[in-house]
Amino acid sequence: MLAVVPLLLPFRGLVAGSLRSMTWAGYLVMLYLVIGITEAWSNPPQRIPALVQVLLVVIFVGSVLAFSRTKKPNL
Repeated sequence: MLAVVPLLLPFRGLVAGSLRSMTWAGYLVMLYLVIGITEAWSNPPQRIPALVQVLLVVIFVGSVLAFSRTKKPNL
């Protein structure tokens, strides 16, 4: 449960559609990507949950990327 707390930091901006919050959320989930890859590599009993975690990170980053390309930047 404690591992979810960092994801709550940019939550308000994500709901509002802020590109800056999406960028920071992308940086935060990279930590989860590294943890998932490390767990999948070094801990065979936890390989499936770790790979699910990696898959969720890839889906999140892809969806943020797709959304940010459809939104026009504020200049």
